[in-house]
Amino acid sequence: MSDTVAFTIDAEDTFQPEALLHNILEVSLTGILLFKPVYDPKSGEITDLEYVLVNAAAQRMLQLPERPDKTFLQLYPNALEKGVFSFYRDTFLSGKPASHEVDYQFDGLNNFFKIAARRSGNGLAVSFTDTADHERSSVELALRESQERERAALAEADLQRHKFHRVIMEAPAMFCIFEGPDHVFKLVNPPYQQLVGDRPLLGKPIAEAMPELDGQPFYAHLDKVYRTGESFYAHEMLVPLDHDNSGGALGQNYYNFIYQATRNLKGEIDGILVFAYDVTTQITARKQVQQLNQQLEARVLERTKQLEAALQETENQREKLREQKSLLQRILGQVPASIATLTGPQHRYTFFNSSYQQLSGNRTKVGRTVAEVFPEVVEQGFVDLLDKVYTSGEPFIGVEMPAMLYDAATGKPEQQYVDFIYQPLMDERNQTLGILTFILDATEKVRARQQVQQLNEELTVANAALQSSITNLGTSNEQLIRTNVDLDNFIYTASHDLKAPILNIEGLMEALVDQLGPDTLQTEVMKRTMDLILGSVQRFKRTIEHLTEITKLQKENNSQVEPVSLETMLTDVKSDLVPVIKEVQAELDIDVSACPTISFSEKNLRSIVYNLLSNALKYHAPERSLLIQVRCYATASFQVFSVQDNGLGMDLTREHKLFKMFKRLHDHVEGTGIGLYMVKKIMENAGGKIEVESTVGEGSVFRVYFPHPSGQA
Repeated sequence: MSDTVAFTIDAEDTFQPEALLHNILEVSLTGILLFKPVYDPKSGEITDLEYVLVNAAAQRMLQLPERPDKTFLQLYPNALEKGVFSFYRDTFLSGKPASHEVDYQFDGLNNFFKIAARRSGNGLAVSFTDTADHERSSVELALRESQERERAALAEADLQRHKFHRVIMEAPAMFCIFEGPDHVFKLVNPPYQQLVGDRPLLGKPIAEAMPELDGQPFYAHLDKVYRTGESFYAHEMLVPLDHDNSGGALGQNYYNFIYQATRNLKGEIDGILVFAYDVTTQITARKQVQQLNQQLEARVLERTKQLEAALQETENQREKLREQKSLLQRILGQVPASIATLTGPQHRYTFFNSSYQQLSGNRTKVGRTVAEVFPEVVEQGFVDLLDKVYTSGEPFIGVEMPAMLYDAATGKPEQQYVDFIYQPLMDERNQTLGILTFILDATEKVRARQQVQQLNEELTVANAALQSSITNLGTSNEQLIRTNVDLDNFIYTASHDLKAPILNIEGLMEALVDQLGPDTLQTEVMKRTMDLILGSVQRFKRTIEHLTEITKLQKENNSQVEPVSLETMLTDVKSDLVPVIKEVQAELDIDVSACPTISFSEKNLRSIVYNLLSNALKYHAPERSLLIQVRCYATASFQVFSVQDNGLGMDLTREHKLFKMFKRLHDHVEGTGIGLYMVKKIMENAGGKIEVESTVGEGSVFRVYFPHPSGQA
């Protein structure tokens, strides 16, 4: 008998072969798996592996029982993509031993495995080691750290891409992105899509998607931007488009827009970003102003013949000037330019912008108190005002307050005037944490008011001269016209120029968010502060927009009247309000069949309908479903349009505030108190009126009385 046979006999006597395999599997430090194939009954192909045995080491490393009740692919479905299953299948079919290495980070595992396998009879024996079962090499650790960083970077890039896409898609302006030299639409936001209705744009070159632009300079401008990388800026450019895809006359709308090249990671131009907004309304308004000026000249000639009428018109103009001056002062008092946040009862700085630093003469530092930075204002009472706001939790608004402030140029305190707001910052328990300050230098505004006063004095002199001499009336009226034009230009310019600091503040806040680290931005105080600042900026922007609308409204006493389909108007406004209607789950019951058309300015009628419906939606009662009933009927003198809701209702003992500018009866939702003022003003200008009935807790009904056109009953 050979030595091998003798050794085998000795091994059998010593280790008892029936128990040897089980003991080896139990004491092995290497994971051992015994599989048998699972075949497809039709094709006969191996489709899965069934566990026969999992040794102790494998149980520990894979967190499996000795005989799992699930198959291999049921436990590890990602093994198909990672090639582990195909390795097992091919090794079984070949009958030859094979090895495999895999970094498996799926299905609850996150380890690097070394695998050896060989067919044994009708089964497959697998041996494997897991790097998690011993100390990982520095190369593997570095690889895993690199993979984690890569995943984090990809996640951050994906997040930023989604944020950018959401900003563009939700922006009120028009955005699109062209790709390639043929300028193929790659991205179009809803306002841009509305330029051509439901006409498909995405995936099409602009020449194919908007053929009506052929012969215009737009294609050439796009080609030049793509070729040179130089941005193109258009100001009030006419863009003829078939907005409703009717094939008829092209729209005559004007736009401000920018063509800006986009580049890939290599710095090569790969497309063009377009930002645009419609300025047709502004241009139309400007033409209307010119037309009104011409009409005013004609009325001046008539006033030279009728002294009493001229005097009354003069008084009307003076009243308008007083209203505009009051409105301008209100807006200037609400818009900040210098921003800082203070914390604690000692009012220590936690944040300030560059405008605030300039205001302080470069003395502001984080951690210092207001008294330390502005020692000259302590005796002037400003620190006492901060103490009062901190203690009471009530904001303080200062308008044109005189202040002796340090002038870095002269090194001495100088007399200035400031508009400012001290806004308390509250915690979740409604306790004051600090104060947010908005400050605007009002010195120039005070000087402007003095100029207005001087102009008023000149106007008074002109009126006196008019009363004393009919002969000099023409000269006085011409001077009054120039004065009115100068004041209108001043008010328009002032309200327009206020937009610049607000946009600067908004840009600075966005830059600040980009510069601050995630840890800083996630603190409760910083998040609350940023929300308050951004919220205030948005409210100021809306207030300036309303100022512009109201200023135009003051002049629109002769808006063009035409028959307007009330049902079409309601459908249009309802489409704009669809998101809010869905949000509050409102039901609209509309029946205006008694008034097919209303003869009125289409733009003003839309403003009235929109304001009444949006108010009904805004002030709904949370405890019940909102029902809005819209009706219209005719009387002898009027067509009456009514909007009735079952919302919160109002206390009409305060009705004197309801139609006043900037007055509101409910403060728990966003609003400026402008809408109903504009509705009332529009109706008064047109010879109509608005009435309201309301019961607190039950709802309200608004009735708008449109006068019949001349000659109708």
